[in-house]
Amino acid sequence: MRTPRTARLVGLLFFLSAGVVVGQSWRGGHGRVEGTVKDAQGNPIENATVTMRLQQGGTTSGPDLKTNKKGHWAILGIVGGTWNVDISAPGYQTKQVQYPLKEFDRNPNMDIVLEPEVQKQAPKEEISVGGKKISKETADALDKGNTAWNDALKAQETKDACRAATAPDKSSAEAIGQCEKDAEAVRKAKFAEATGLYERSLTELSDNTALMTKLEMAGYLTQNYDQAEKYAKMITGKEPGNTTSWMMIAELELQKGNLAEAKAAIANVPADKITDPMVFLNMGVICYNKNQPGEAEQYFSKAIEKKDDLSEAYYYRGLSRYQAAGSIKDKQAAVAKRNEAKADFQKYMQIDPNGKDAETVKELLKSIK
Repeated sequence: MRTPRTARLVGLLFFLSAGVVVGQSWRGGHGRVEGTVKDAQGNPIENATVTMRLQQGGTTSGPDLKTNKKGHWAILGIVGGTWNVDISAPGYQTKQVQYPLKEFDRNPNMDIVLEPEVQKQAPKEEISVGGKKISKETADALDKGNTAWNDALKAQETKDACRAATAPDKSSAEAIGQCEKDAEAVRKAKFAEATGLYERSLTELSDNTALMTKLEMAGYLTQNYDQAEKYAKMITGKEPGNTTSWMMIAELELQKGNLAEAKAAIANVPADKITDPMVFLNMGVICYNKNQPGEAEQYFSKAIEKKDDLSEAYYYRGLSRYQAAGSIKDKQAAVAKRNEAKADFQKYMQIDPNGKDAETVKELLKSIK
């Protein structure tokens, strides 16, 4: 019988977009809202700041967004409720609105017109992020970091499009490979550039978890897992309820084979927030490889609870039960455990009769009397 391979690790990211939003209590919903910011003449205002804040349980939190060249902004995956929204841009009067956001209905666009700022004298430049004043140097670093971040995401799109090339001189395997190599080099370089600029900005924004989230994601997306885990732990230290970063820590600890650390991280995530069965599948595989079939069986059962047609979970649970039966001294109990393993193997064949483990399962079924 061959030793089972470690299953693929649960993917977290989930959400590549032009702006990564902090995972907080206001995240994880189904709400989406978008809008535009224009001046009185109808011209779009680029880089306007849209500050969204939601009052929850005595605390206020939410994202800070920027408009693009068309004055457009958008966000999804947020909870419903009455949001306080400030829209501001240099040279314009800040506008404050309350927006009742619905999670499961389409929300109307938040189209805002900003009036010119009334100035009696040249104002002293003040810049703030999330309500905290920062220097112009930090603001410039943030802007450049966001530009580098967006360039990195565009490079990823370019890489994904390499195989869709239709021009004759771009369709050979060599040309496609070079296209992907060039795009990947740009992607990594731009993420590295963004990381440097964001880390410089942390000097003045040491409590800004949105910034830490981008640093966490930059590490994950470039396979700099030490960086990803460093900032995930910083985030959970400031936001103990941040399930996204706890899941990041769990995944990275599983990659290193650190079951105890992964379990400790998962313990901070409510069961109903874990929707991907691969979390439990991966933990079960590590337990099985560590010769802990009883605990492995529990994790595989949890994976099946999340997805009852996951053939891998039945395969590994069958292996765990088969292994456990060999150490049970009571003959009747051992037979019962082997029958449970047999039921799992039969379920595997029912779901995936031509799967990669099908031949192994057939041999195991022959061995169980």
